[in-house]
Amino acid sequence: MNNHQKFLKHLDISSAGVFRIAKWFYSQGVLCTIMPMETPAVYKESARDHGDLLIQHRVEVKRLSSPFTSEDDWPHDEFFVCATSSYNSAFPKPYKFIYLNHPMTHIATIDVCRTRHAWTKSEMSDKRYGDDHKQEVYVCPIELVKWERLDDA
Repeated sequence: MNNHQKFLKHLDISSAGVFRIAKWFYSQGVLCTIMPMETPAVYKESARDHGDLLIQHRVEVKRLSSPFTSEDDWPHDEFFVCATSSYNSAFPKPYKFIYLNHPMTHIATIDVCRTRHAWTKSEMSDKRYGDDHKQEVYVCPIELVKWERLDDA
């Protein structure tokens, strides 16, 4: 499977998390628009999308493989926000990043306006594309992440 096929597979898998968060916003009485999925014909590492949800602000939703429920069982000392190239080229800039645990029962939220000043850069391996695939990412201090349990929506 080449990187383009892997990218399309991950894009397709991500839609369940996007719809789960859209339903959560709906249950909170927040007007939410789900952005259409665009699948590029050719893989480009610089490819970017237009976000996952709109609530008058851009929100990025990522479903993680970790079964985390809070900071107490988060497996790292810090929280990886996203690739620096992705954030730097984003327009509009995301308002929040929302990370679902794998069972989709809990979320970790990064409020960009409240936390951006404290982000640092780090290099991270992205094992989805091979052990040697590394990228620069923004990292948020763990104490600035908001942890919540999702009520059944």
